[in-house]
This record gives sequence, structure tokens and C-alpha cells, in this order.
Amino acid sequence: MILPSSRSLLPIYFLLLHWGISTLFHRSKPYPPPTPSTSCILITGTSSGIGHHAALHLTKLGYHVFAGVRKIEDAKKLSSDYEEILRLRGEEVVRGGGVLMPVMLDVEDEQMIDGVVEEIEHLCKPPRHLTTLINNAGIQQITPLEQTSLSSLQKTFSINTFSPIILVQKFLPLLRKSPTKRIVNIGSISSYITPPFYGIYGASKSAFESVNDALRVELREWNISVSLLLPGSIDTPIEKKMVGQAKLVIENDKEEQLYAARMFRMSHALDYIYDYPPLKALAFSDVEETTKAIVDAVESGRPKTKYMVGMDAWFYGYLVFVPDRIVDWFMSFL
Repeated sequence: MILPSSRSLLPIYFLLLHWGISTLFHRSKPYPPPTPSTSCILITGTSSGIGHHAALHLTKLGYHVFAGVRKIEDAKKLSSDYEEILRLRGEEVVRGGGVLMPVMLDVEDEQMIDGVVEEIEHLCKPPRHLTTLINNAGIQQITPLEQTSLSSLQKTFSINTFSPIILVQKFLPLLRKSPTKRIVNIGSISSYITPPFYGIYGASKSAFESVNDALRVELREWNISVSLLLPGSIDTPIEKKMVGQAKLVIENDKEEQLYAARMFRMSHALDYIYDYPPLKALAFSDVEETTKAIVDAVESGRPKTKYMVGMDAWFYGYLVFVPDRIVDWFMSFL
């Protein structure tokens, strides 16, 4: 019988040590849980997808939710969807009388942000407080790095990285007044492992993860919880836009034909996945999974610092331990 050497057991020792230390610190002083009836939440980017679903669900739990949208039509759609839920399922779904209030908010417009700060400050007076800021607004772009315009690059970083920082700066004075205070940031597993053509998107989310890590420690003195969601592929409209983006790259690459063939394969594969429900269920996680993680980050006495959401997120998370060349070989098939 051949026993494993001490060197071969090092990864196991490391994982056990990591688990032990994490458990020890996880059992430190808990964050006070919010009381829904006296808690206000601001969530950005609620016109569709993750933000839309989370805003509706948090309202059903009894929170006073300020839902940021950029267009009047999106505000009407959000309100209409909530009214439909009440009509179909009855008033009993509202725990403690939640309120959904769409607010016009372009996260790149500082004046609009200031206006929302004033509105929340006026409406969330004691015993109500702003307890949670959820930075969800973001854009996803797939394009070869070689063909990415400077304006497109700046736009992606402006929305995905810089705007959440400004929102934190603007709303921290209000959060500090609350007995319980949380910041929940929506990142991406692309900040861990970045697939081809996701370079700009992954870079903006990687930068945002660094911001999140620094912020978590900087705000510890005030007992402000900072959590980051790392979703994989979620079945939302932003994912469906990838097909259109791929086709646009193909159209613009007709002459040089540098990336058109690979983008065609990608768009064809995505079309096939969306048209075949069993495969779609494997490739994409339901938006309810992200909402569950958001609710835990909002309500838990000991929220996680990071939430992996979706099977593919866990898979990509483990790829960081795999040699780069093997990961490159795997990614070349995407």
C-alpha cells in the first residue's frame, strides 16, 4: 500500500486551514438584520433581468424599494408587473406592506444621482432608514479586444466600475445613519476567468471586484456589510443581447475576416441553446438564484463576502487553480 506523501497532501491541508479560518471569522459579531417595514432599499438597473426580479421580490418581502430606471416606460412596466403579482396572488404576498417606487436614475448622471439622494432622504425619515444600496446597473459587451473602440471601452468602465463608486460615495452618509447598513454589489464570474471576447467586460468587473474588496475593509469600522455577487450565465435579456453583439462583429468584420468565423460559431451555438430548452436549462441559471443571494446579503446576520451564483460560476471559480495553458486550451473551444 502506497501512502500519499506530505507534499501531495498540501492542497488538502490548505483547504482545511482555509475552511477553519473562514469559519472562525464567520462566527464573529453578526450584522444586525433589517426590519422590512422600516427599511428602505435602493437598487439600480431594474428595467429588466436581475434588478427587475430582485426589486419585485424585495417589495413582496415588505421593504420600501426605490427601483432605479432610465426610462419612463421601464418605470411603468415595473409598477405594472408588481400590480399584476398582487392581482394574481393577493395582498397576502406582501409582508408588512412593501412599497415599490421607481425612480429615474441614470448611473452616469451625477445630477440625477443627487436628486435620488434628496428624494430618499425626504421619504425615508425615522423610523425609516436607507439600509441597503444594491449596485446592479451594468452593461455586457462581447467584442474582440482588437476591434473595441475607445468610446465603447470608456462606456463599459463608466457604467460597470466608476458609477458604483460614485453611488457609494453619494449614499454612504445616509447609510451611516441606519442601525443596519448593507452594500450589495453585482459583479461577474468573468472577473475570475475571462472567456474570449469578454475582455473589456471582464476587465471592468475585475476592477469592480478590487473596489469591492477595498471597500469591505474600509467600511468595517462602521459595521457596514459589503457583499459581492459573482453570477455566471443567468437567463436574462442582457445574455440574449450577446447574439446581436456577435452578429454585429460579424457584419463589421466582413472585409478582414479576422474574427467573423469564431463569432459566427458563437452566435450559432447561442441560437441553438436558446431554441433547445433542456440545453438552455443547463447553460443558464434562473434569475431567482441571484435574487436568493441578494436577499441573503440583505437580511442575513452573517452575509457572505462573495456569492457564487450558478453552476458555471462555481466551475469557473475552480478553474483559477488550473494551469493557464489548460484553461487557454479549454477556452479556445468557446
